[in-house]
Amino acid sequence: RRSTAKAEDNVLTPKRIESFRSYKVLKVSCGGSFTIAIATRKKRKGRSIDTHKQTSIYSWGLIAGGRLGNGQPNVETDTSLLGTQKKKTPTFLPRPTLISGLEHCQITDVSTGSAHALALSAEGEVYAWGRNHEGQCCALPVDPSLSNKERNRYPPSIWDDVWIPRKVYTFGEDTSENAVACFISAGGSQSAVLDTDGKVWIWGGGYHNSGSLGQEVKQTERTLMS
Repeated sequence: RRSTAKAEDNVLTPKRIESFRSYKVLKVSCGGSFTIAIATRKKRKGRSIDTHKQTSIYSWGLIAGGRLGNGQPNVETDTSLLGTQKKKTPTFLPRPTLISGLEHCQITDVSTGSAHALALSAEGEVYAWGRNHEGQCCALPVDPSLSNKERNRYPPSIWDDVWIPRKVYTFGEDTSENAVACFISAGGSQSAVLDTDGKVWIWGGGYHNSGSLGQEVKQTERTLMS
């Protein structure tokens, strides 16, 4: 598909993002027309700042499909045409915006795919949001308190996009094993996690048995690569 961007919209040399002038950016990841960053306010002279509490995650760019993790955009009323009212939905967020749904935890890493994103917390928890048409956010409509064996009895009934970060519930082959994530990677429509025991977990789109999941069929439950 040919890009519709105009030449004057492109930035051909590195340009500083002024919104982060008073912040120290710790991590940044670019996805398909959107970007996610972890940042903390710079320490002021004579003041001690607890960076664990000040660290936050920000997003900007294309809103479609929940890429930015800020929920569905509000519909605005455009009255620019005399005597008419037209409903208008924003397409982009041009400036970094706080992802408030992750304020309750300390995020240490982020990874973006084509249209979804993963975040890793200091406790080894994984959060996902964005497009979910191939199950890449692992947002299955089942009770998270169920064991993995019980969850397998419930096939996915929806493939809705995830507009607010959602926790990818406990990794493990049974309820007695609580895997702790230490590395995350979001691909085109796949997601992968490395846990502290050296095991790799992967889920999402299999692209017609292309082998992208290390499996022979498409998997939408978290799958351990053996």
